[in-house]
Amino acid sequence: MAWDAGPQACERFDLAVIRSTWDYAGRLDEFLAWADATARVTRLWNPAPLVRWNSDKRYLLELADRGVPVVRTRFVEPGGHCDEEDFDAAHGVVVKPAVSSGARDTARYEPGHRADALRHARMLLDQGRTAMVQPYLPLVEEGSAPWCSSPASSATRSASSPC
Repeated sequence: MAWDAGPQACERFDLAVIRSTWDYAGRLDEFLAWADATARVTRLWNPAPLVRWNSDKRYLLELADRGVPVVRTRFVEPGGHCDEEDFDAAHGVVVKPAVSSGARDTARYEPGHRADALRHARMLLDQGRTAMVQPYLPLVEEGSAPWCSSPASSATRSASSPC
């Protein structure tokens, strides 16, 4: 069932699992309110506080603070400053909103296309969204990035994942 069917749709179930909510990013407040309300009528396999934490990629900062290796990421908040030098990386950069799904509004910029990357980030900022900038890592495309081997890794599998 669709998440926006409302929490009452889940009352008859003992457990609800949040899966492919591709439209949550454009309706974040509504989605998080739904998760909280649904958690009051049934057990969420994905606990509402975790859903809230994971809905915004700024969680990467917390992971890094805890010593978890993450891709170097710069977050630019609306009203914040960035210029072309922020988009300079050996293999180019990836620019995306901090709240997004399905690679929506995400783009890779080759080296030498800093002005285009800056325009993209400013477009996100002008929409009131936080932009994130990461160096492009060729090893992800090559399929040689490290992947988890825990039982939960199947929940994060992608087409290029060897798991």
